[in-house]
Amino acid sequence: MGEFPKSIDDLVLIELTGNQPDLQGFIRCLMPGDPGVDDVVQQTNLVVWRKRSHFKPGTDFRAWMFAIARLEVLAHRKRTGRKSWLVIDEPLTQRLAESMAAIGRETPSNQLGPALETCLKRLDPRERRIIDRFYFANDSLRNIATAEATSEGALKVRLHRIRAALRRCIEKQSQPA
Repeated sequence: MGEFPKSIDDLVLIELTGNQPDLQGFIRCLMPGDPGVDDVVQQTNLVVWRKRSHFKPGTDFRAWMFAIARLEVLAHRKRTGRKSWLVIDEPLTQRLAESMAAIGRETPSNQLGPALETCLKRLDPRERRIIDRFYFANDSLRNIATAEATSEGALKVRLHRIRAALRRCIEKQSQPA
């Protein structure tokens, strides 16, 4: 980043655009399988921009943005009356936000992207199809379970195992040689 931002608007815009992949990942973690993820990401971006004057330069932008995102997820659930199969309470959400903020400082998302791509390529084709449908096509658990001829419960367990395998793979890829 060559030149120092001249205004809070510049600073927030730089931080907001630079942290989009992490924001999307954080909201997906809080709303697994919910088709409203993209709407909440957009709403979070709007709220961050509207509240930009409240951000204190020199503080942790990601933590501030994640706090706003957490509130937007809760507001979305309240607006839609949607009950997630995965209930994430406030203390767990706070720990998740802190962990994601720390992970981002330790391993920038631009380094995680290539590691994730490598690890996704190593998945069994059936597992890759499940991940693609669930995370990239935002397909519902019910639809995927039906297509895979399994129960929603079994699919949840399988997704958990796939995510754990991906996490281990990414951690290995991200370690210095």
